[in-house]
Amino acid sequence: MREALTPITFSLDFVIGGRHAPWFLALEKGYYREAGLNVTITPGQGSAGVIQRLASGDAQFAFADFAGVLLARSQGTHVRETAVIYAKAPYTIFTLRSSGIDTLKALEGKRLITNAGSATPSIFAVVARLNGIDLSRIEWNNVDPNTKTQLLVNGQADATEYFLMQRPILERAAADRGGINTILLADYGLQLYSNGITTTDDYIARNPDLVRGFVAASLKGFERAFEAPEEAIEAVLKHAP
Repeated sequence: MREALTPITFSLDFVIGGRHAPWFLALEKGYYREAGLNVTITPGQGSAGVIQRLASGDAQFAFADFAGVLLARSQGTHVRETAVIYAKAPYTIFTLRSSGIDTLKALEGKRLITNAGSATPSIFAVVARLNGIDLSRIEWNNVDPNTKTQLLVNGQADATEYFLMQRPILERAAADRGGINTILLADYGLQLYSNGITTTDDYIARNPDLVRGFVAASLKGFERAFEAPEEAIEAVLKHAP
């Protein structure tokens, strides 16, 4: 008789987008099932929140930000990245091209928006200090993550933070406003890994083979997504139309 599948909750870092397609492709292709796992993928609202879900046992794995993991560990939460997915930090500040704000220095005196749980404002503060930016002249406001694009396009904020992969969506949304500017923090001296497959030290200790299986199945999903992007698109749209 076939062994029962182990139920796993995997929390994404943010609301579902195209960059999450490989996870859903791994689900659709049966890679998790082959590893003996019954995986449920859920959206998130920032790495801080998904790390809390790991710590509480509400999720067994998360797609968490490396900076968030470091911060959590420094505060006594024993989480760990088991595989890095984003090797170059994708933290980005976007502005409307019509604003003329296209450098880190030009953000002084401006209103920036983020969402609760995002690690980007903390990362931004480090990069800003490295580049002589006056942080006292920069205002951050928390908003619903689903409203960030519209608030920028409507001129209700001077800039918004997203990962770089959000650019095509922003370009389309801001097409009538002349497009967008991209301020990539990695271009200003930030050398840091970003998101990866994250779990707790305790879960790794208790389930080493399961963790290896989840990581291998997930990476297989990424490999397949690179080979067959149309399949990946279909997989994510099936779960998040």
